Amino acid sequence: MAYKKNPKKKDALSIKRAVESLCFQIDWGLKLLGAEKGDLFHQLAKVEVDFISELNYGAQYKI
Repeated sequence: MAYKKNPKKKDALSIKRAVESLCFQIDWGLKLLGAEKGDLFHQLAKVEVDFISELNYGAQYKI
Protein backbone atom coordinates (compact mmCIF):
# COMPACT_ATOMS: atom_id res chain seq x y z
CA MET A 1 0.00 0.00 0.00
CA ALA A 2 1.20 3.45 -0.81
CA TYR A 3 1.75 5.82 2.07
CA LYS A 4 -0.33 8.97 1.70
CA LYS A 5 1.42 12.13 2.81
CA ASN A 6 -0.49 14.56 4.97
CA PRO A 7 -0.60 17.96 3.18
CA LYS A 8 -1.45 19.85 6.39
CA LYS A 9 1.66 18.47 8.07
CA LYS A 10 3.74 19.41 5.04
CA ASP A 11 2.39 22.97 5.10
CA ALA A 12 2.96 23.28 8.85
CA LEU A 13 6.57 22.13 8.45
CA SER A 14 7.21 24.59 5.63
CA ILE A 15 5.86 27.44 7.77
CA LYS A 16 8.00 26.31 10.69
CA ARG A 17 11.12 26.21 8.49
CA ALA A 18 10.37 29.67 7.11
CA VAL A 19 9.91 31.12 10.61
CA GLU A 20 13.13 29.52 11.89
CA SER A 21 15.02 30.80 8.85
CA LEU A 22 13.67 34.32 9.35
CA CYS A 23 14.57 34.25 13.06
CA PHE A 24 18.13 33.21 12.22
CA GLN A 25 18.47 35.96 9.63
CA ILE A 26 17.16 38.55 12.08
CA ASP A 27 19.56 37.39 14.82
CA TRP A 28 22.48 37.40 12.41
CA GLY A 29 21.63 40.85 11.00
CA LEU A 30 21.18 42.41 14.44
CA LYS A 31 24.45 40.84 15.56
CA LEU A 32 26.19 42.48 12.61
CA LEU A 33 24.68 45.81 13.63
CA GLY A 34 26.04 45.35 17.14
CA ALA A 35 22.78 44.72 18.97
CA GLU A 36 23.07 42.46 21.99
CA LYS A 37 21.05 39.27 22.28
CA GLY A 38 17.82 39.91 24.19
CA ASP A 39 17.73 43.69 23.80
CA LEU A 40 14.74 45.68 22.59
CA PHE A 41 15.45 45.09 18.88
CA HIS A 42 15.46 41.31 19.34
CA GLN A 43 12.26 41.45 21.36
CA LEU A 44 10.49 43.58 18.75
CA ALA A 45 11.68 41.34 15.93
CA LYS A 46 10.41 38.25 17.77
CA VAL A 47 7.00 39.85 18.24
CA GLU A 48 6.84 40.73 14.53
CA VAL A 49 7.80 37.22 13.42
CA ASP A 50 5.24 35.67 15.78
CA PHE A 51 2.56 38.01 14.46
CA ILE A 52 3.39 37.27 10.82
CA SER A 53 3.41 33.52 11.42
CA GLU A 54 0.00 33.74 13.13
CA LEU A 55 -1.39 35.70 10.18
CA ASN A 56 -0.09 33.08 7.77
CA TYR A 57 -1.56 30.25 9.86
CA GLY A 58 -4.93 31.99 10.10
CA ALA A 59 -5.10 32.73 6.38
CA GLN A 60 -4.10 29.19 5.48
CA TYR A 61 -6.65 27.45 7.70
CA LYS A 62 -9.33 30.15 7.49
CA ILE A 63 -9.60 30.80 11.22
